[in-house]
Amino acid sequence: MNMRIMHISFSIVVVGHDCNPTILNPDFLLYQKIVLPEWQWELGSPIMTTPAIAIVTYTNGVSIRVEPKRFQVEEVSKEIWPPDSHIIHVARRYIEVLPHVRYTAVGINFRSFIEHHEAEIYVRKKFLKEGAWINDSPPLHTIAIKLIYPLSNGRLSITVDPGRLQEGDKVGEQEKSGIIINANFHRDCQGYPAHEQVITYLQNVKEDWEEYNTIISRIFGVNDDS
Repeated sequence: MNMRIMHISFSIVVVGHDCNPTILNPDFLLYQKIVLPEWQWELGSPIMTTPAIAIVTYTNGVSIRVEPKRFQVEEVSKEIWPPDSHIIHVARRYIEVLPHVRYTAVGINFRSFIEHHEAEIYVRKKFLKEGAWINDSPPLHTIAIKLIYPLSNGRLSITVDPGRLQEGDKVGEQEKSGIIINANFHRDCQGYPAHEQVITYLQNVKEDWEEYNTIISRIFGVNDDS
């Protein structure tokens, strides 16, 4: 069966101590050139700013989130191509503006979807051999898989789950059945300050993206549908 992969989300998470959610707002992002004016991003849902969490969202599917122990920027779209995404600049510039936060780890995350009408059966047969764990009562319905690979200063985790993807943006629109794949390239930071190490990790997005696609292609034999 010739399956195609759809890339639907790309995010960057930087873990740190004493991140300050109260500074996050659209004016701060523009003034510090974290979000560039020439991008002409339009604000989406109402801005949330509290001591516990702050979120700024845009109509193009990008959201920026700060909590006391982490900073996250995410792009959700059906036309994701991470190496060219503006959120790499957003993450890097945010770290450059706030170099004195005690950063401890970086996560580069990809989320993809493979349409398959019998995803539960496919995943079970792909990854699980026959045995009593399948056929005994109650019968096994489905499984979820987690694969972990070593990285320098960290690890790559890939989870494979049967699931559903909503085709449109409105609640109630038709959903597709298939396989949801989440990949997390996690790398630890050493020492303080660690902002330069964080920026170095952010420069790995292209290589991480290529490695992720190689692994997924090898496992599923899929074609990139980007």
